Amino acid sequence: MKMDVPQISSRRRVWTLYVHNISDNLHWQGVWQVFDRHGVVVDVFIPRRRSKDGRRFGFVRMESMEDVDRVIERLHGFLVIWM
Repeated sequence: MKMDVPQISSRRRVWTLYVHNISDNLHWQGVWQVFDRHGVVVDVFIPRRRSKDGRRFGFVRMESMEDVDRVIERLHGFLVIWM
């Protein structure tokens, strides 16, 4: 999975991470579990459609910028294998 620079949501003080190249075997609950180990997850959304290059992507909302920084530091470029 790879992550892009977070942006703040206007409705609630949460930070949103764009995550791409999500494995076909990983569902939203699995993404939640992976990210929740590194900070407080508020929401996870993986749309049914895929990116232009055919890969799955999604959004993870985190409670604080510190959590986002920690996740980026620990998981950027990280490969998750889910069985």
